[in-house]
Amino acid sequence: MTKHNWFYSQLFTNWKRFEVIYVTILILLQLTVFAIVPDSPIGMISGSRVSFASSTA
Repeated sequence: MTKHNWFYSQLFTNWKRFEVIYVTILILLQLTVFAIVPDSPIGMISGSRVSFASSTA
């Protein structure tokens, strides 16, 4: 058995079924909001295209 570091153990081992479902739903919700309104705060956090130069006159 391979010994992993603390970070790997916290992220990728010993997940309960509820935790996997909960995190999956949150990620899908974030992707859905990004697809519907990419300029929303959630869309910006998830990496949408942000344009600062378009408001100059």
